[in-house]
Amino acid sequence: MLDEIVLEEINRAIYYARNNTKEFTDYISKKTSSQYRKDLNAKTAELSKAEKRIVELKSLFKHLYEDNVLGRISDEQYRMLSLDYNDEQKELEQSIPDLQKEIDTLKSECTNVQKFLDIVRKYVHVEELTPEVLRTFISKIVVHEREKKHSQTSPQQIDIYFRYIGTFALPNTTDAAGETKQDERRTA
Repeated sequence: MLDEIVLEEINRAIYYARNNTKEFTDYISKKTSSQYRKDLNAKTAELSKAEKRIVELKSLFKHLYEDNVLGRISDEQYRMLSLDYNDEQKELEQSIPDLQKEIDTLKSECTNVQKFLDIVRKYVHVEELTPEVLRTFISKIVVHEREKKHSQTSPQQIDIYFRYIGTFALPNTTDAAGETKQDERRTA
């Protein structure tokens, strides 16, 4: 079932990119720049929060030490609190390089619609989902939990991330009756 959905989405992207190249390029560029800003801002805020908390922890630890020396808290309380603060500080210090790496990756990752279009030019229609086709078109697939757990009939959201362009849903289109409709996220 998942392979059928992925194959269908690949073929939809190929068809739309080949037959509506300018609209496709405009849509992906617009979508990606807003998503990029959103992701970059979130990661930058998370990094800033972690760095700020490390400074706070250093100050808390200093006050904790002073309180212990002055007899305001017992040695046992001091050990317990200092262990907690040290553990939190170590976690934050380990997460900062990862966050910085994610930020650097986001900054260097530019949506490259042209690279995707170059791939699309090699294919008219994909008949079978092979490992080569998956590696060529897909960077990752996220399968969300069903709305109702343990229900086989409940809808399940599936996000398919294409190489170079991220997620792709057809932009607003006009149907035969002249009504505007927007493609919905894939559900299984």
